[in-house]
Amino acid sequence: MHIKSLALCLLALSCGSPPGQKMLRLEITQNETPILITAFDVPDKSSTSEIIEAAGRPPLFTNLVSNLIAITQLVENPLETKVEGKINLTIQHLENIEINVILEGIKLIRSAPDLNDWHLPSAEIKRIHALVNTT
Repeated sequence: MHIKSLALCLLALSCGSPPGQKMLRLEITQNETPILITAFDVPDKSSTSEIIEAAGRPPLFTNLVSNLIAITQLVENPLETKVEGKINLTIQHLENIEINVILEGIKLIRSAPDLNDWHLPSAEIKRIHALVNTT
């Protein structure tokens, strides 16, 4: 299942975005093991700050690789999950790394309990802004 989802993500990235847009790949890993891979687009001339903000919107594609590490969905809120430990978050366009940060733990949110559109909540967006000094 993971390989099929990854293949769909790569297909989405290779197909490109509409003119004036670029497709970005967000990957969250722990110990070099993928946890989450998403694809989202932004205008071609987006700043680093605008790219970080876009990571807080529901993505065009999501692959949550939950069978590789323990991801705990918060019982009190089925729209959230939290991954503990050292996390590497990378956002790239094709082979160009736009953002790469290391975080201690990360929280993810989704739009509805039956959707798989995991993305970053505003608190995580603020944390990433602070790490790359875009605030």
